[in-house]
Amino acid sequence: EALCTALEGVPLAIELAASRLAVLSPDEMLERLDERFKLLQTRAPDLPPRQRALRGAIDWSYELLGEGEKQLLSVLSVFAGGFSVAAAESVSDDFDALENIAELQRHSFLRREAGGAKARFAMLESVRVYAAEKLEELPDAQEFKLRHAAHFLKFAEKTGTLLRTRQEAAALDQFWIERPN
Repeated sequence: EALCTALEGVPLAIELAASRLAVLSPDEMLERLDERFKLLQTRAPDLPPRQRALRGAIDWSYELLGEGEKQLLSVLSVFAGGFSVAAAESVSDDFDALENIAELQRHSFLRREAGGAKARFAMLESVRVYAAEKLEELPDAQEFKLRHAAHFLKFAEKTGTLLRTRQEAAALDQFWIERPN
């Protein structure tokens, strides 16, 4: 159960993990998830490349994206705990971030999180790891990481002013939501 949860219920990832049960226990696989793309693959010749490896499946979908969508996906990997459209716009400098977020969601790279007054989006961890690798290929990768840090410093300063006021409960809720970032 813990392994399926860690694989976020992705059928291909679970199937590839199951193929490793002959040589690794579920606990051993959990310990190796930091190398998920190496672990979650098979050499089965009867499968198309995109079904032989988790990376292959993500590569296949990634290649269907436009250049702006690819760059935004990479940049959004800096968000460890999801993000709002405004946060994505603040960090990305993408003129068309709203449209690109909609496309990334349509291609299943992003999922909208349930609840809340503001729309929030997140990536499956495997997608985020993949996108973070793509971010490192960008010449200005560090700049996006610094923008992320600056955005959340500003968020913390602004939200912190609400502590010890009537809005303290709402502020603490916001801090809780953004804690991974």
